[in-house]
Amino acid sequence: MAGLSSLAAAEDTATRRVLVTGLSTYWGGRLAQALESFEHIDAIIGVDSEAPTRELERTEYVKVSNQHSLLERIVRAAEIDTVIDTRLVVNSLMAAPRLAHENNVIGTMNILAACTGSDSPVRKFVFKSSTHYYGAEQDDPAFFTEEMGRPHPPHTGLERDILEAEQAVGEFAQRNPHVDDHSPLRQRARPRRGHGLYPDAAAADGADGPRVRSSPSIRARVRRRPRP
Repeated sequence: MAGLSSLAAAEDTATRRVLVTGLSTYWGGRLAQALESFEHIDAIIGVDSEAPTRELERTEYVKVSNQHSLLERIVRAAEIDTVIDTRLVVNSLMAAPRLAHENNVIGTMNILAACTGSDSPVRKFVFKSSTHYYGAEQDDPAFFTEEMGRPHPPHTGLERDILEAEQAVGEFAQRNPHVDDHSPLRQRARPRRGHGLYPDAAAADGADGPRVRSSPSIRARVRRRPRP
């Protein structure tokens, strides 16, 4: 399985100033480290309510949670052209239901609101989601493509939160057609424990690992679903 460094493998010289949310998380910190190796990227700003846990050289850390007004000021003041949102909680053991909902749904909406508007400098938005988006039922197809939705309704609050967050990203894409979806950053990564470059990734994000998508549309890509 490819790791998140593959998201930056294809150099995109149009990406110059990047905002990474969830810098203290495994994926946020690891992604910021990978982005630092690209000399054409002028600035990397990481935001989180917690300090980063990885050693970073070029990334500028700003302590802020999901407040819309503060995030919008950062986006515009730093002239951010690419936002990568890595905050999504996909493991129900990592946060209480209320906190997970506030992070996954309210937080996603606030970050999207900070990127909204024809005067916004943001031209790419990358969202780390989860295979919980599809679910895992016995009668599900053996393969899912990115065009396929969830065949069954969600069973847990966490699954409902992830569906709401995905819906918010889709609505953002429709309202902001100027945001480019032709980004090499939109490749997928769903590493599992002991595979690829990140053997601790599954422990960091939950057993299913992350699903990464960008707006407004996602390239079709067939992938195995997790078995129940």
